[in-house]
Amino acid sequence: MNQSELKKFAQNTRRKLLKQIGNRLEYILNHDDPYLRAHEKEKSKIKELLEYFVDGEVYSR
Repeated sequence: MNQSELKKFAQNTRRKLLKQIGNRLEYILNHDDPYLRAHEKEKSKIKELLEYFVDGEVYSR
């Protein structure tokens, strides 16, 4: 396989994965159902951790 094709594939796959993760986190944080209400502690931990991420970049505490 051509190395430049592999590099483009890896970059595109990474972008798709980050988008999917972002969508899932948005769903978890913005929807209300019995399962998610039972896990408020985990939701608050996710919110706390997301304070250190901006557009995929990590900032130290």
